[in-house]
Amino acid sequence: MTVMAERALGVPGAPRPWLPAGWRHRILHGGPPLVPGLERIPTMISREEAAYLRWLTGSEWDGRGSIVEVGPWLGGSTWCLASGLRANPRRAGTARLHVVDNFKWRPFMDDRAPLALRPGESFRPAFEANLEPMRDLLVVHEARLPDDRSSDLEFADLVRDPAEDLPVFRGSDIGDEVGILFVD
Repeated sequence: MTVMAERALGVPGAPRPWLPAGWRHRILHGGPPLVPGLERIPTMISREEAAYLRWLTGSEWDGRGSIVEVGPWLGGSTWCLASGLRANPRRAGTARLHVVDNFKWRPFMDDRAPLALRPGESFRPAFEANLEPMRDLLVVHEARLPDDRSSDLEFADLVRDPAEDLPVFRGSDIGDEVGILFVD
């Protein structure tokens, strides 16, 4: 197994270069955030995942092509990816983080963020407010995926009409090679 595979798979004892010194204590007992600014954004990712995403775009990505994130929700993972993107000295000036979502609120989200939205309402304004400091790095695609015909079937309450007017997202919408694809 390669070192990168060990890191990605979380093999016990594998090095975790994306985590700063004292990370275990910070994760288990609180303390300063591993990705500054993330603490104000509701997220479904762990603190270690957040640190990994920032490290991936800030240290491991070669700076060429675009980064694509599918399913950013309220922007926690987007913040981490964009933070690394901004810090990466190899980033090409045209490199952007493309985010793809339908931005439709679902009932299960109520427990994770107090936004008082009804099922089917757009949470894009909340996403954009959360990512305002990173706005210059983002390209937001409010779209559905090609296989997204009838909403998220794993949820009991379907909240979208499959005939809604959102365009279907296609990879060609990026207009650049893709350096990292992150599906949330």
